[in-house]
Amino acid sequence: MHVLRLSALLLLFLQLGLRAQDAAPPPPAVFTVTEPGGGTFEYRLTFLRDTPKHTVYQVSYPSPVHTDLESNNTIPGEYYLPHGIQPGDPQRPAVICLHILGGNFELVRLLCAVFADRGIPAIMFKLPYYGERADRGAYRLLQTDANVFTQALQQTTADIERTMHLLASRPEVNPDRIGISGISLGAIVGATACGKLPNVWRAGLILGGADLDTILHHARETRALSQFIEAQPPAERERIARVIAELDPAHYPDRLRAMGQAGRILMVNATDDEVIPRSCTDKLAAAAGVTDQVVWLDGLAHYTAMAALPGIVQQLGDFFAQDLPPGTVPPPEPEAAVLPPEHRLARFVRELLALIGPSPAAGHCLLAKLQGEVKDPKGKVQNGQLELVRGDGEQFRLACRLPQVGGLALGNGDIPWLQSDQGRCFVGETGNGSGRALASYLNPQLLLKARVVWGALSAMTVSPNAFRDYLTVTVRKAEDGRDILDIDLHHRHAKGHGELLFAADGVTPDALRFTAPDGLSGTVRFQQWQPDTVAPDGLFHAPATDTKPVPREDLYRMFAAVFAFAGESVQ
Repeated sequence: MHVLRLSALLLLFLQLGLRAQDAAPPPPAVFTVTEPGGGTFEYRLTFLRDTPKHTVYQVSYPSPVHTDLESNNTIPGEYYLPHGIQPGDPQRPAVICLHILGGNFELVRLLCAVFADRGIPAIMFKLPYYGERADRGAYRLLQTDANVFTQALQQTTADIERTMHLLASRPEVNPDRIGISGISLGAIVGATACGKLPNVWRAGLILGGADLDTILHHARETRALSQFIEAQPPAERERIARVIAELDPAHYPDRLRAMGQAGRILMVNATDDEVIPRSCTDKLAAAAGVTDQVVWLDGLAHYTAMAALPGIVQQLGDFFAQDLPPGTVPPPEPEAAVLPPEHRLARFVRELLALIGPSPAAGHCLLAKLQGEVKDPKGKVQNGQLELVRGDGEQFRLACRLPQVGGLALGNGDIPWLQSDQGRCFVGETGNGSGRALASYLNPQLLLKARVVWGALSAMTVSPNAFRDYLTVTVRKAEDGRDILDIDLHHRHAKGHGELLFAADGVTPDALRFTAPDGLSGTVRFQQWQPDTVAPDGLFHAPATDTKPVPREDLYRMFAAVFAFAGESVQ
């Protein structure tokens, strides 16, 4: 066994060395795994892609459960191997990542990438009847036939156990430190696996719960399954209920509680979850003995929890990184100018999102000065300018000139202020306010939408490769030698082409050109772009000339109206 582990690690080390020399990807490799019961199976590992901090391999292996649908009997997955692992290094923890009910794999790929970038090997696989494991007809049965659904859940636990055996055979993986992480459905089946399987070490369960029967009859996403069950004769309904009960995480409280009491279960849930009822979350937390340790996302629901996704993945990374060998450091950050195209775009988007995200450190600011030109499908051209400076807390300065608005400047330093196009500056008087912060005047629904968009895009910048099905980015040289990123967006809800031109340093954006399928096109020029700079004294103060004092609340309401108009304009 030790010889096999060393051979496998040397093979991967050689493969990584070959790719470092820009050689062709290595051929697929086949490995044999001996399971605890004495049986064996083979898995195939095929190079898929390199990222700055990890390598992704396609992996396939047989399911231990044989079904009538042949394609469902092979488990397809992806293995994320951190860079920098050397022969003889201490073994590391590993994580099995499980996807959501809808069959979208971007989130689970994101989890794998986050773990790998922290130095933790991770694997995702497609659950029974998902992806290439089933045709469309079989997938519809999974959504509408409770018998197929329960059979798939039973097979899922067996597939998880086999995946644990695969990871335990890897030379870089500590077989006693294999964990599970999942979102929504992935959290539910992951919790069941924790209860049924003896060797799950750690679990990160996001938006999950227990009492599977209640969830099935409550959630809109499982309405067809609920109707199928309700249409069955009483004896069949009882049989299905017994099977569902045996698959429920709360049916196996002993191992769950042992993990929870040892601090090896992390639960993150939304206070307003419309898919997983609060009572179901409470039942899982009680079964695991972590009722007082659940991380609650206040004011968020099942889908708007996307707003908190960057923080969630950070928590998960910290949670599983506790088992890394002492002295292990994550793979190093590469130079920005030599990042792969997707990651260069991600870096730019991350800087862009910083303008509307958490405030910078005290004494620092974020500054963007943009000039734009937009041409509609009929050829009409409109021009605009925007300057935005974000400071610590609620400090900001915004100046714009837009076709439908004209010139306007507003800001918030020690006091709020607004300057009209004619030069008159309205200043909020100090000491006459109600004590309410600016954010309390903004439209809550608009704020929530902004948080969700910010969270989704922020998550995308963490692992841009996870979204390759929706986005293609390539790099080419302009005539003057500068780099241009060609961006093709082919998501079903958003399509278009963009060209991001960098300055000579290869990092600072210079211009962004875009075209949309409806004929809309335009150019944004970056006159100033400083994602982190020192904020000079007085930067956010009101202009000192032609001022007129007004109630602070009036200015905050005007700010809210301006932000609401901006939000409606970009929807």
